[in-house]
Amino acid sequence: MQSVVKDESDFVSNVDTKSDIDVLAYLPIADAYHAEPIMVSKGVWRWRHKPTNAWHKLKLRSDKGGRYLLANENHVLGRLKSQYAPEVYGCYDFEQDRILVSGYAKGNTLAALIREQGHAFNGYQYFVSSLIDSLVECHRSDVVHNDIKPNNIIYDGKDMRLIDFGLSLSIGADIGQLPFRGYSPSYSLPALKEGKGQASTDMDWYACLVVLFVTIYGQLPSVCWKKEQPILSAFSGMLEDAAFSKLYRQFLMLRITELDENLNI
Repeated sequence: MQSVVKDESDFVSNVDTKSDIDVLAYLPIADAYHAEPIMVSKGVWRWRHKPTNAWHKLKLRSDKGGRYLLANENHVLGRLKSQYAPEVYGCYDFEQDRILVSGYAKGNTLAALIREQGHAFNGYQYFVSSLIDSLVECHRSDVVHNDIKPNNIIYDGKDMRLIDFGLSLSIGADIGQLPFRGYSPSYSLPALKEGKGQASTDMDWYACLVVLFVTIYGQLPSVCWKKEQPILSAFSGMLEDAAFSKLYRQFLMLRITELDENLNI
């Protein structure tokens, strides 16, 4: 039976901070890190690596769904070579716990930047091309991120990174046959919510358009799926208002056209 969640964070079980630290201390690589790890969020830690002096990110899950996500993320990151995705360093099991070790992206989430600086914050246009380029790289590697949203985009004013690949899929994967299916309601196409069809790049491009809309206007778009061209109706005005380069505006218009066409197939 397929397990369905509306957000990857739904997989995060109650976390005992002391228990997490004890688990991390048992890792075979623990001696390669300085002092104790620092908690970033529920079930997520950062730890400074001695040989490189770089921060690593450690995600811990003990529930069945969470363990599945970490195994999937480890697999995806292991074959995805992208400057916009974290490098994976290992995935370890200790009793009921699974720990994924990857690169730690510096900066704030896009969600935090919008909260702190407001929508259309100064310099927002600089991350737009990186977001589009990052998805192109994912898709060239046969990967659909499948959870593009402001909380999964890190930006430090210069560099952008995508994080949380736990729900990622290979292009063409049968959505209805997945043991776990997750989605963020405001950023997902109807087919993903309904568990129908196959994973496609459309899933990421639709989410990308919603992210850009939220970044520019500070609110979610209103999409009327009963219209003949719902995507064009919802997002064409955004392309006119936004400070996108001509090249990226044309690229997004092509994705909008394809999204509307594919909805009717």
